[in-house]
Amino acid sequence: MATAESMKFLEDIFQLMVQECLTKGSKQENKVVEFLPPEKLKDELDLIIFDKGTDYNALLDICKKIAHYSVKSNHPRHLSFFYSGFDAAGTAGAWLTDALNANIHNFEAAPVFIMIENFVIAELNKLVGFENGDGVFVPGSSFGNFLAIHLARFNLYKDVNKTGMFGLPRLCIFCSDEAHYSVMKAGPFLGFGSDSIIKIETFNGRMVPDALEQAISKCKGLGQVPLIVIATCGTTVTGGFDPLEEIANICERHNVWLHADAAWGGAVLYSQHHRRLIKGIERSNSVVWSLHKLMGAPIQCAVILVKQKGQLQACNSSKASYLFATDKFYDVSYDIGDKTVQCGRKVDCLKFWMLWKSRGHSGMANHVDTAFQNSKYVVEKLRNNDGFRLIQDEFDYLNICFWYIPLRLQGKVENEQWWKEIGKVAPVVKEKTTKDGMVAISYQPLENRKLVNFLRIVTHPHATQSDFDYIIEQIDKHGKHL
Repeated sequence: MATAESMKFLEDIFQLMVQECLTKGSKQENKVVEFLPPEKLKDELDLIIFDKGTDYNALLDICKKIAHYSVKSNHPRHLSFFYSGFDAAGTAGAWLTDALNANIHNFEAAPVFIMIENFVIAELNKLVGFENGDGVFVPGSSFGNFLAIHLARFNLYKDVNKTGMFGLPRLCIFCSDEAHYSVMKAGPFLGFGSDSIIKIETFNGRMVPDALEQAISKCKGLGQVPLIVIATCGTTVTGGFDPLEEIANICERHNVWLHADAAWGGAVLYSQHHRRLIKGIERSNSVVWSLHKLMGAPIQCAVILVKQKGQLQACNSSKASYLFATDKFYDVSYDIGDKTVQCGRKVDCLKFWMLWKSRGHSGMANHVDTAFQNSKYVVEKLRNNDGFRLIQDEFDYLNICFWYIPLRLQGKVENEQWWKEIGKVAPVVKEKTTKDGMVAISYQPLENRKLVNFLRIVTHPHATQSDFDYIIEQIDKHGKHL
């Protein structure tokens, strides 16, 4: 119930969000995070719920602490993850969505939002090149990958939703050895088992087509069925793009569903300069794309797109009459919720539509192109800076991966022990920069290439050259004497 007291509380919260989270949170002189270890953070937050409720003033004080200790992902030096930055129109869409609190399953529940979702899905299909495509917003691209595998299975075995997988041969799922971990989770979750996931070797983050061809032939030779190839468009670690045209040729030859995991790399579709990286995506059967990553929509905002209209409905519809009756007084094709396995579904389309509407097509392209310009700047900066070494000569995308070499290891013999020492550097630099709070970077090893821990930054478009210079200086400062 909207009372004068509750509305005053919301106005105070609004000011907190605008001033502390968005305005101060995006200023370079302020911290990305005020880091506390878990136990200390637990002590700072008043988490206990009592029998008697807490008044709005006390809640406001708690919210101030939440804002203070949270990571400011809109900070220009927050470059550790694929989501970063702040878009006013997208944020307004998220706030309006929450204020209306709609459930986007049928037209009577969310008429405006269904019109918007249908429009956005159609426009994204045009970008991909699906002439008769369909799609739906999903709670993240991991979920979208699950749906794509589910679709591929239904496409090959139309009775599988009724009879299950009893009596079927082993169905094989192919992905690169640098594919997103959600593919590995999909195996057990969907009943295939992790043994059905076949990882294909990569070169510089890109799937090797000849290795895929051999793996599919081996699968068939064992009496198994090649079900789906998941090609990655922008790998999580190095940003590699699998060669879609060559992979599509193989899939067509073997009658295998091709799914493009463009969660990270789909943004290049907006750029005339860089969409070549994703050439051939129109030949895939399905695509997932996280619009909350490079394009900057508020989390979460992701879609699955399919080449043929009607496939999602045929695979997922349960025809629940209390939501999806066919004798309604309006066109029931607008009851889009039966296309997915969800019932309750948050409205994610408005924030992205508002963001796109605000920027226009040229603004979306500039957003992507600026990120690539930043990437080029950082690569050249690291190449010409003592103590930094790129893990590969060139990067397809915006993930820039490198080792930092402390003074004591520079010029030394690069033997096994030397590399062990190098592998210890990145975690310590990460710890020091996180506790300092002024930058956010990440690190990881790459086991399939036998690469020890290295640092990684993502060249988001809202960061400037001075931001990247500062981050490189901070890494040097914290790592030089390790």
